[in-house]
Amino acid sequence: MSAAENSRGGVLEPAGIAEIKFRKPELLKAMHRMDKQLQWMSMNEANNVVRPEDIAARETELLPYYQPLGELFSDLHDRPERMLAKGVIKRIVQWPTCREVFYWRLRRRIVEDQKVIKAMEQDPSMSPKDALKRVHTMLGSADLHDDRATLEALERI
Repeated sequence: MSAAENSRGGVLEPAGIAEIKFRKPELLKAMHRMDKQLQWMSMNEANNVVRPEDIAARETELLPYYQPLGELFSDLHDRPERMLAKGVIKRIVQWPTCREVFYWRLRRRIVEDQKVIKAMEQDPSMSPKDALKRVHTMLGSADLHDDRATLEALERI
């Protein structure tokens, strides 16, 4: 699968994901992990230097700042760069060139499928996956990530 540079891969909006994944207990943990003042207050609570009400007030003060960060974090995981890094998509396609990209992809796949069918006719015991591997090995040093170059190599064999 491919994705445009501005596409999103999630089912839910980032606000919906943040509402599910970043509930108040998770936000409080994040606050205590990142806010130096809250860390100091938590360490000194046992010594009665800081009251629990002061910690609760600091948490309440920080909460409106941490909730949008959860949405931003959720949105970052839904972008094409992250989907590419996780292997969910094979490539990011620029919108202005997408017709050309998919034109070469379609032409390559048609010719590739024809070669696979011929290979399977020659050896009926061969699976489609094995036939595709055989076709790819016949291409030699062709760049399989470049559809146009692969098509040209397929047409030569």
